[in-house]
Amino acid sequence: MLPYNDEMWARLAEVDDTQRALIQALAEALRRADEKLLDEVRSVKMDHEARRAEILNELYNLASTIGAFPASQDPLPPLDAGSGPRTYVPVEGTQEIDWRQAVSNLKGEFRRLPRDCPSSGFSGHLID
Repeated sequence: MLPYNDEMWARLAEVDDTQRALIQALAEALRRADEKLLDEVRSVKMDHEARRAEILNELYNLASTIGAFPASQDPLPPLDAGSGPRTYVPVEGTQEIDWRQAVSNLKGEFRRLPRDCPSSGFSGHLID
């Protein structure tokens, strides 16, 4: 029985060495994969920061130009306080039209939708 025990212990030691080598190889492969992933994350972070800086720069440029119009070549004359309200002067060749008359001409061209009509989205809305 004793020779079998020695043989069994030798096999266990051999299996132990093999498993230890496999575990070390797996640990090394995982370490390399972690390093590669970390490098890729750093690369993505740098790309993101570069795009972010570019977009932020564009936003600053846009914000600096909002409300900035080129100066007019012919400045408008100042309004005189005593001149009174300005009056409408029709352009030559056009006729003056009363807006009330124009609205009354349109009344026959519209129809009222029934109240709460689902096709209109509004109640009592005029459509043509």
